[in-house]
Amino acid sequence: MKVLTLPAEIRLMILEAVIQQKHPGWASFASVCKEWQFFIEKQNFCRLKLQLPYLDEFESVFRRSTGRRELIQHIWLDVELPEYSCHLCKRIESISWSYRNSSIISNGIWKLFRILSTWESGPELERGDLTLELNAHSPSDSKHWFKNNWHDTQHDWVNGQQIANPPCSAVLRLFGSINLRFKEDLPHFFQLVQNHLPQSLKRVSVFEDFSEWLAGILQTGQFVPWQPQVEISRVVDPRIAAAFAARSVDLEQLSVAYMVNAEDFFGRTAYNSSWTWHHLKSLALTSQFLRNTMQSRKGIDDLLYLAGITARRMPKLQTLALWNGINGEACAFIYHRDGGRASIIWRGTWDMQLSPRVVKTWQCVATETHSCGALQISKQRVHTGIASHGDAIHCLDLPCPVVAPASLWQIRKESL
Repeated sequence: MKVLTLPAEIRLMILEAVIQQKHPGWASFASVCKEWQFFIEKQNFCRLKLQLPYLDEFESVFRRSTGRRELIQHIWLDVELPEYSCHLCKRIESISWSYRNSSIISNGIWKLFRILSTWESGPELERGDLTLELNAHSPSDSKHWFKNNWHDTQHDWVNGQQIANPPCSAVLRLFGSINLRFKEDLPHFFQLVQNHLPQSLKRVSVFEDFSEWLAGILQTGQFVPWQPQVEISRVVDPRIAAAFAARSVDLEQLSVAYMVNAEDFFGRTAYNSSWTWHHLKSLALTSQFLRNTMQSRKGIDDLLYLAGITARRMPKLQTLALWNGINGEACAFIYHRDGGRASIIWRGTWDMQLSPRVVKTWQCVATETHSCGALQISKQRVHTGIASHGDAIHCLDLPCPVVAPASLWQIRKESL
């Protein structure tokens, strides 16, 4: 029986079974017919993992077939760095190692950017749903101190648990700074956000991960002269917050975690009273003010008030979350609108008394901007232990996604 003589529903079931199983050589089934080719290539090219030795082949394949570009939704460039020994490096060796890694990563990223620059006129970029992920690693990373739950007493891993902190030198080798050197200057990050994001872009989510545990090791470890001191608290650039604020006017959804402080974002909007967010429906930002200290209470009140003033110029706003989470504590201020009902919730491991001016401002957001009735106000206490910012995100149950589920799982797993 010929494939095309089967009913469409049965053909679809067969295709789904082939795609789900992915036996070795399954991609060759695309040659069965045009229908199979479409379904299999759609699945095969949806997420591409690229390595440096194969970038030329990648360029060649997609230069010849512009139709296949439309199938790509996610490109992951995985740069493999040279292996290294477990012995401590001398200064000159460490500098040489860092320089060589920087060169390898820079050349790989530049080559991928050059290839993608030839796609500018294609429809795949006009859709605005192409994700680019950059990763660099050495095969030696998992052979020494960072084994991901192996048993190796030489590196203080016992039955899947790391019983002692790795030496500072090992952390520096894994998380050492990379100096990207490109053939042409790329815009700094805040310029990229403000001036170079596609106008068709409607949803932006940025999550800057960190490790309090590793920062603590570097803070107390023995530093080599050329290694800058590591700050345990997050260091953010107000210019990045200002860039996101300017760009958010045209967005529908924006989430920026740990890369900016919300007070810098709203401080920027306060000086631009002519801005109106005609499209923004969801906004989530972090702030270092959101800590359980007496010194932060005044800053929190100012932040919530300024956020309410700005939200009065967001007619389509449905959810707003201002939150923070670290080891031991977490909190979130959440505004939510559903139809003709609006509410604000303070949720966290500690309580915050909302001032009358904050409540009044958000009442105006609900009634005047969003035509809702009386604003519902509630507090919810989080009693679960918070071992990391990953636990904080999980327990706060934020109304909008701020990090990919797989990344959240990994963050929580690393804090066990």
